[in-house]
Amino acid sequence: MKRSEVATDLAQQLFAAEAAVEQAFLQLGALAQALPEARSRSGMAATVGQKAFEAVLQSMDGQVQSRRAMIALHEELARLKEQSPYRSVAIGGGEKTEEWVPRETRLAVVAG
Repeated sequence: MKRSEVATDLAQQLFAAEAAVEQAFLQLGALAQALPEARSRSGMAATVGQKAFEAVLQSMDGQVQSRRAMIALHEELARLKEQSPYRSVAIGGGEKTEEWVPRETRLAVVAG
C-alpha cells in the first residue's frame, strides 16, 4: 500500500470519528431540549425528572471531554505526520480557523 493510501485511510477514519462525536453531541442537545418539553407537555410537576435532566447533562459533559480528546488526537497526528515520511502527503480540506469565514453562495434574500 502506498504511503498516500495509508495516510488517506487513517485521515478518513479520523474524520469519521470526529463527525460521530459531533453528531452524538447534536443528538444529546436535542434530547436535553426534548426532556423539559415532554415534562411540560405531559402536565407533570417541575420536580419530575430531575435525575434524567442531570444524567443527560452529565452525558453532554462526557461528549465535551470526548470532543476535547478528539481535538488533541487530531493535533498529535498532525504533529506526527510532520515528523514522518507522510509529511509530503496532502490530506484534508486545508487550513482551518476558529474564526468564522463567510462563503459566497448563490442564495439571496428575496422580498415577498
